[in-house]
Amino acid sequence: MSKFIECYYGQSGTGKSESIAAVIERIYNETGKTARIAVGDGSGATYEPLVDAGIAEMADYTIRDWPLSTLSQFCQGYWPQDVLDPKSKMIQMDRATFDKIGITVIEGLSVGANYVMGDKKGGFAARAALGEKIAGDSPVQLIDLERDERTGLVKANSGPGLAFGGVTLGGYGHAQRRMLGFIEQSKALPGWVIWTAHERSGEDKVSNQKLIGPEVAGGALTANLSRLFNNTLHFATAERTVKEKDDHTQKSIDIIDAEYRIYTRDHFRAEGNTFVKYKAVCRTPDPQKMELYYTSPIPGESILAFYTEIKRARMEKKARLTPPAA
Repeated sequence: MSKFIECYYGQSGTGKSESIAAVIERIYNETGKTARIAVGDGSGATYEPLVDAGIAEMADYTIRDWPLSTLSQFCQGYWPQDVLDPKSKMIQMDRATFDKIGITVIEGLSVGANYVMGDKKGGFAARAALGEKIAGDSPVQLIDLERDERTGLVKANSGPGLAFGGVTLGGYGHAQRRMLGFIEQSKALPGWVIWTAHERSGEDKVSNQKLIGPEVAGGALTANLSRLFNNTLHFATAERTVKEKDDHTQKSIDIIDAEYRIYTRDHFRAEGNTFVKYKAVCRTPDPQKMELYYTSPIPGESILAFYTEIKRARMEKKARLTPPAA
C-alpha cells in the first residue's frame, strides 16, 4: 500500500476510528510496520486492542500544555517519552523509528483546533485571560471578582479571582492558519497520514452554495479543505425502521437499522430530507469505477474495499503505461 494523506470526517459514531483501525491492521499484516495515534477525544478506546497487541502507540495530546508547540511537534514526528505524563519530554524520531512506522493518525482537525483555542496553558483562551492579544484583537477577559456597581472597579478579595478568556474572530482565523500549517508538516511523516474531523456547515465562496464538510475552527475552511488531502471521505450512517418482535412482550416494535457508509464524492443525505451537499473527494486513476459510497452493517469493513479498488485502478493504469518488453 503506497502512501496516502487522508481526511476522514463525519459525526461521532459513524465508523471513522473503526475504519482507521482496520487500515492499521492491514498495513501491519502487509508490511510489519506499526502505527502512531495522537488522540484528543474518546476515540482512543477503539485503538486499545491495537496498543495491547503491540502494533500501535497512542498518546493524548490534549493533556499537554502549549497546544501550538505540542501539535507542531506531533506533526513533525516527535513523541512523548512517557505518554501518560503530560510533562514528559517530546522526543524526535530517529531513522530506525522512521523506518518502523507505517501510519500516523491524528484525531483530529476539529478537536485539535478546539485545543489550540482553549484553556490549556498556551491556548488562545488562556492567553486572552492573561491579557494577551490574539491576531491583534483586544483580549476577552472574565475575572471572578465583584465590581463596584457605581465605579466599575474591582473589589479586592470579593471572589476567587480566577481569569477566563474568550476567542475573538481574529483568533479563529489564526487557529485556522495554524491547523493548515500542521497538516502541511504532517506530510513529511513516514507512511500513511490520516486526519479526522467532525462535520459542520460552510459556504462555497465561488458558488455561494451551502455545504457540509470538515470542521476546523469554524466553517471558513470547510468548502476547500479537501485540496490538501488525497482523499476526503465522508462517514455517515443510513437508517431505516424495521419491525421486530420483542422477546419479552412478544409485541412487534420499531427498530432502527443502520448501515455505515463511506462516501467518495459529493452527495446529498441518504434519507432525502435535506438538499445540502456533503463534500467528499476521491483521487484515483479510474474514478468512474468507484462507488458513490462503500457500505457495511459493521463499522470499519468497507474502508478496505475502498482502498482495494484504488490499488486495482493504480495497478491497471501502471500496466497500460508500461512499455512491452523488447
